[in-house]
Amino acid sequence: HWFMLRFPFAPMARTAVSFWRKRKRFFGSSSVRAASASITENFSPRPTALNGLSNPNTNPSAAPSKSCGSCSSPKPPAQTETETEMLSERMNESMGRFGFSTVGTHSAVKICRWTKQQLMGRAGCYKHTFYGIQSHRCMETTTSLACANRCVFCWRHHMHPVAKKFQWKVDDPRQLLEDALQTHLRLIKPLRGAKGVTPERFAEALAPRHCALSLVGEPIMYPRINEFVDLLHSKRLSTFLVTNGQHPAALAELSPITQLYVSVDAPNRDDLKKIDRPLFSDFWERLLVSCDVLKEKRQRTVLRLTLVKGWNDRDLEGYAKLVERSGADFVEVKGVMFCGGDERRQWGLGLQNTPQAWETRSFAEALCSALNLKGRSSAELSGRGAGGSQDAVLREDSGYGLACEHAHSNSCLIASNRFLVSATTQEEQGAAPDESIPKSTSQSFPSSPMQWHTWIDFDRFADVAGEGCEALQRLDAQAYAVQTPDWALLGSPLQGFDPSLDVERWKRLRDGRPARPPGSVESGSTAEIPKIMPALPNSKAAEDSEVTEGRKGGETLPHLSIHPVCFPLPVQGAHFQQHTP
Repeated sequence: HWFMLRFPFAPMARTAVSFWRKRKRFFGSSSVRAASASITENFSPRPTALNGLSNPNTNPSAAPSKSCGSCSSPKPPAQTETETEMLSERMNESMGRFGFSTVGTHSAVKICRWTKQQLMGRAGCYKHTFYGIQSHRCMETTTSLACANRCVFCWRHHMHPVAKKFQWKVDDPRQLLEDALQTHLRLIKPLRGAKGVTPERFAEALAPRHCALSLVGEPIMYPRINEFVDLLHSKRLSTFLVTNGQHPAALAELSPITQLYVSVDAPNRDDLKKIDRPLFSDFWERLLVSCDVLKEKRQRTVLRLTLVKGWNDRDLEGYAKLVERSGADFVEVKGVMFCGGDERRQWGLGLQNTPQAWETRSFAEALCSALNLKGRSSAELSGRGAGGSQDAVLREDSGYGLACEHAHSNSCLIASNRFLVSATTQEEQGAAPDESIPKSTSQSFPSSPMQWHTWIDFDRFADVAGEGCEALQRLDAQAYAVQTPDWALLGSPLQGFDPSLDVERWKRLRDGRPARPPGSVESGSTAEIPKIMPALPNSKAAEDSEVTEGRKGGETLPHLSIHPVCFPLPVQGAHFQQHTP
């Protein structure tokens, strides 16, 4: 009242006093105080504690379960009772416009482009080339649309929610899987009459064999992810799970996966903050701990590198340190695909940041050389290979080789030398050839003593998963690896394209792409990576120059596009690539 009498603008003062009284009553209520405490807890920076990171998606007071859940039926982790659903009506409409079919309250399914392509007999995805999956029998889904990052290159247009932990209503995993399978089949059935769809492939597509948990968001945030994975394995569906490395505690508690991915979008802290835009303040420490957790996994592990030209394609040493720290079996190098958007243009991200296929391959070659050089230095420091040849050192488990290329999706695969198996060793062990690979494409070269085994024996993994969690925990990555066919190897004439699909269509697409500029450094030369590759001896350099030139005494020689450090041994399929005049 004094305020109203002191100043002449009484109506404005009366409004201010009324607003203050309402604000006091509102913020003084118990429900608002509880909501404020919840917001403060969810969005306050978490302290960096590498040895004490806990999974925020489970009950912190409960002891972590060491079983994968397939041999017993553990109770779901205790959750705060909430009926708040993750997706609002506006989010549902927005995701529906982009082809997403929401499942439950926090999941979604979408038909992948490559699923349609292989169903119509046109092409297969890079997983088909690298690991032997059947793209038309793959279901792409996610168990949590929320994510802790806002990557600048995310092609989902940032329609999904963002959070540090799962704080919504939790759907039952069994019902979630049934709804996801039904939704996937509902999206497949309209393709029955599409051009190129045969009755055999359509019947196979109605019986999925693979599940890619990488659609959108962070699937590992789902509190009951282990139960969901066990249900997939019980139906003999292989699992490919991708995580961004921001939840190391949940990663450590994860059940065995057919193939586990960790996305490494940058080699250092500054670039990772600029590209991923994470919510966690200790995002870099979380990624490092995730790499340590990945090294303890016995199943197949992969580091995925999304190459953004001009953003994260420089620090090869940083990438090599992360790969060495994780001990990953494979490293996927994939060029980013620009998909438009005004917000990306505001960040300076455009079509010029999409590398060409030859640029992605050159980066993979340089990274492979950096990995082998680092592995050689570690071997020499530890006393291994002392007094021996360079090849003996590079045959250590720390060595890597550029195994496969899928130019159609602008991807390359770097594989550990653990998957480079001698043909004589395979014959001595009496390993039976994989019947799923056509005989016309599974013939190896008689002059190739070493053969890549990057493909997956899915039946072998499903059989072991059916025996229980203990058997699956003991399963090693090499135990369910089979030989890679020649058409999938680096240097094949079709650059990783399956010859049983529409080859003519791929040739038309390939011939329309930009080729390597004439003035650029030829792949395989030492000048391409001066900061990584040391100078070779004169005799060796002269020999390499003769091979690179492609002619010696009037005779055409094979042109090896990979530096000798990348391939310490003759590798199956390396003689495919001839010199290009």
